[in-house]
Amino acid sequence: MVIRFDEDSLWYSITQVGSGTELERRRFGGGGDVKLSAVDLQMAGDSLRFTSRGVASLSGGAGSLGTATFAYGATTYEVRFNSMGTSKVQER
Repeated sequence: MVIRFDEDSLWYSITQVGSGTELERRRFGGGGDVKLSAVDLQMAGDSLRFTSRGVASLSGGAGSLGTATFAYGATTYEVRFNSMGTSKVQER
């Protein structure tokens, strides 16, 4: 699976790698499905790839942790996660 964020067009999608089938596409922002102002995965391409076992590839990230920043209005949250899906969320 690949989760891809398009910050300019304010959407994200979940795609199955082998078939290229897009399973889900959601808009975010003030009028979207998800009320976020911004998303930044701080990784090349703003995409995460998961193996069939659910393990994410963090290639392009700094170190063993990936970081995503989600903002809604004046509130920003930082999510730090490792390749096994363990995460920590904190308000910035």
